[in-house]
Amino acid sequence: MRWLDIILHDVRPRLWGMYLIGAVLGAHNLAGLLPWRLLPSLLFFVLCANCMLDGIPALCARAADPQDAVVQRTPAQHRRLFWCVLAAILANCVLIGLARDWCEQLLLGLFLVLALLDSLPPVRLRARPVLDLCASAICVLPAFLGYYQASGHYPAVLVIAAALCWTGALRLLSAVQDVLDDRDAGVRTTAVALGVRTSLLVCALLWSGFALIIVLQGYLMPLGVVAFVYPLLGFYLFEYFEMGEHVAKWLPLLNGVLGGAVIALALTRLL
Repeated sequence: MRWLDIILHDVRPRLWGMYLIGAVLGAHNLAGLLPWRLLPSLLFFVLCANCMLDGIPALCARAADPQDAVVQRTPAQHRRLFWCVLAAILANCVLIGLARDWCEQLLLGLFLVLALLDSLPPVRLRARPVLDLCASAICVLPAFLGYYQASGHYPAVLVIAAALCWTGALRLLSAVQDVLDDRDAGVRTTAVALGVRTSLLVCALLWSGFALIIVLQGYLMPLGVVAFVYPLLGFYLFEYFEMGEHVAKWLPLLNGVLGGAVIALALTRLL
């Protein structure tokens, strides 16, 4: 149970939801969601992928500053986290080896590369302006993989663009909350480079692009109209940026509710 404890302590259940959204949207019928097709990838995103996304930064932070109270763990906890992360990386490599074709290998390989380069020095994408937003694509790669495995082809280019706008804005908003700490630590993220107000405006614009693509292309209508909640939220934060910390606490709930609604709507269309 110690392995389960460290997984649940260091990760948040998010990527498996993105994978399910992609799979349900890509399936042409219920047969496309057969467990034997999706189960290996789904288990990876439930148990392993989040461990990589949260565990690798935690290990890098401890290596950079062992005395930092935020990343303090006992040696035993640190070892367990290390082995969990290593097991997750190996699981990613196994999935790449078992992939049906080069398209699956490409998506799984990109996930592994971004998970490593996002935190590992000297590259450390999360500490480089613009590149930190590009690295946020890792959060929607599971959706692209699920879509491909269920449909046999990649999502439309505009869908990919909308997803990248959405996750880029989320990453930038998250970085805005850490601007002062990052600036003091000498970490130059996009939020540090742009400043708080400009970063919030960019968030609103990215979310506006996301919502416009969804609505103008007629995706998931009538639910697609709800996508405009994001740009409205972005412009609200731009005007009342002191509310950012409070709003950010509700974003995971908003994402979860809308993600569940997307899955439910897509399933009803398959019945």
